Amino acid sequence: MMDRLKIDSLAFLDGIPLQNGGCCIISAEWGSYDDDQRSTRLLYFDGYEFEFVDIDANIISLTKLANEREFVVVSLSVDGRIFIVDRKSVWEEHLERSAVGSMTRLFSDEKEVYAVGTAGQIYRRSNGSWVEFDEQVYDPRPTIDAPQLRDITGSIETGLIAVGCFGLILRRENARWSILNVPTNLDLEQIVLLKDELWVCGAHGLLMRGLDEHWTVIDSTTSDNIWGLTKYQDKIYFSTSEHLYLCDDDGLVNIVDFNLNLPISLYKLASDRDFLWSFGLTDVLRFDGIAWRKIA
Repeated sequence: MMDRLKIDSLAFLDGIPLQNGGCCIISAEWGSYDDDQRSTRLLYFDGYEFEFVDIDANIISLTKLANEREFVVVSLSVDGRIFIVDRKSVWEEHLERSAVGSMTRLFSDEKEVYAVGTAGQIYRRSNGSWVEFDEQVYDPRPTIDAPQLRDITGSIETGLIAVGCFGLILRRENARWSILNVPTNLDLEQIVLLKDELWVCGAHGLLMRGLDEHWTVIDSTTSDNIWGLTKYQDKIYFSTSEHLYLCDDDGLVNIVDFNLNLPISLYKLASDRDFLWSFGLTDVLRFDGIAWRKIA
């Protein structure tokens, strides 16, 4: 059962939009050490007030459970545990293999949920079970040469794309993973599909758009690491720890002004059809296409 709370002592680490202008946020106590033992407070904002549930795990990523209309969230811990959360309960699911390397990201399309990690782990949730989906990719050796995956997008029907460190982009077609040639060896953080084109962000201001073997590096106007990337109203937004940026159809980048007259922390981004969300250590903001509102 979720409880109500005060949020002043919490750091906000990431989040996802939910129905009716709500969201679910990964948070942790300020000053807590970021390791496998850190616990997480998942915040649920229903559009008006906050509730929470505590999870005894270091949650790194969230997504909505495919085909669920109600509040049902999948959460992934760094050490590879899965927690399914709704308004009344939390239950745990298990990955089929105890793998070397931390888990990093969840992604849900309309049918399946996927999870990736820093040893090339790729899992797919099917009928309530998590199965290995990383043949020829997973490397059980704890070395820097392992395919350190950071994000995944796509679908079984259209093809899955995963990105990771050192410029790694993997594509799955015809039941096989292959490496794409891209014009960078920088670490890649997130990937987004907009219309028929992929956008990728990463270290030192890297922003690329393209498909298959054809990629163009966009002048992001920053050399800071880009941590957040999302699409909203058919436009690309990305964030560093200092600024939020908007990239138009011609690849021109501008800094977004929140018009809130207060300092804003930035980190991760998320969006749905109605709202754009920004999750920073001390601030959660929501944009409705007209104005920004500070939620926390």
